Amino acid sequence: MNTLLKQGVMVKRDSKGDFFAEESANAISAAVKDSGLKITSGKVPAEAKAISEISVAILKDGGMNKAQSHSGTKLALERLGFSVTELTPSEVANNGLASHDVFVYSGTENLISLNLSNANKEFGLKNQEELAAFKAYVERFVSEGGKYIAVGAGASRATKTLGLTDDVINTGGSNSNGIIKVEYKGMGASAGYTGDDLGFVYRPVWYTGTENDEVLAAIADEENFFVAGHWKNRSAAQGQAIMVKEQDKDVTLIGLEAGFRDHTDYLFRLLSNSIFEE
Repeated sequence: MNTLLKQGVMVKRDSKGDFFAEESANAISAAVKDSGLKITSGKVPAEAKAISEISVAILKDGGMNKAQSHSGTKLALERLGFSVTELTPSEVANNGLASHDVFVYSGTENLISLNLSNANKEFGLKNQEELAAFKAYVERFVSEGGKYIAVGAGASRATKTLGLTDDVINTGGSNSNGIIKVEYKGMGASAGYTGDDLGFVYRPVWYTGTENDEVLAAIADEENFFVAGHWKNRSAAQGQAIMVKEQDKDVTLIGLEAGFRDHTDYLFRLLSNSIFEE
């Protein structure tokens, strides 16, 4: 869709999360061929709304613990055709997010921590003043209609710290990972997925206390929800929410590692759905 938008093609999206391009076949054939997607012709629903190019910012992990915890999601977003701007924690604290439509946090919660080792300090916030400014800018961004998306356990915990959710953030062991059965709602942000589907977790996270949320996906409510991998002491996660959206603000938490190391192509649509969903 992003390729077509950049070509000036009119693209619309309906309430089910389906996209419609109003253009001749010749104008879109190359983009469709490159995408590998299956498309059909048909009437555009009257309620479908036109979408436009979206400016996406992602919080940059410059190298905490000799890694870049945001990089998989960044690459996934770029492969989806989004133009992505990396912003360090200090850049957000000093300049805010006003020039962007979407802010993605996908990485370690230590990006907004002041309790850092000497080796990691250059990648985080410098002091309490920067932390306060970071939080204030993010709060203003959301209150003025910006979209905030957290991906994974670290980002979910950070979202709680920032006061953007009142959910309880539950996590499994840091070395736990694998494939799980997921019950997706199958509309909006989870369009294209079903109630009998799969997902991938790394340092698993799930959400409870979600009364103020729309639950978009949940871990399957069955004892054998864990399909493959390594995750001890996982029974508490059975049937619990793993993708939610706050009802009173545009804040989405995705517990699945939808962009993990740029490998989990099947889950990439969760990212684009969450960005385009109103």
